[in-house]
Amino acid sequence: GQVLNIQEASESLYVLTKKNKTYTVYMIEKPGTLLGSFSFEANNAFINVNKNKLYLGKDSSISCILIEQK
Repeated sequence: GQVLNIQEASESLYVLTKKNKTYTVYMIEKPGTLLGSFSFEANNAFINVNKNKLYLGKDSSISCILIEQK
């Protein structure tokens, strides 16, 4: 898919991609290890990272996901 946004946290990167109406968020530990990903369908979406929180906007809603590495 097409990369729409890259957000950087202290130890990781968050990448938002889009292919058709499917968005995917990739969580990457620096320098380049894939920690995980999830996908969803939407007309519009965005991500924003603030400290240990990932904000995910999807159409008319915004979710806050607490980021914790163990």
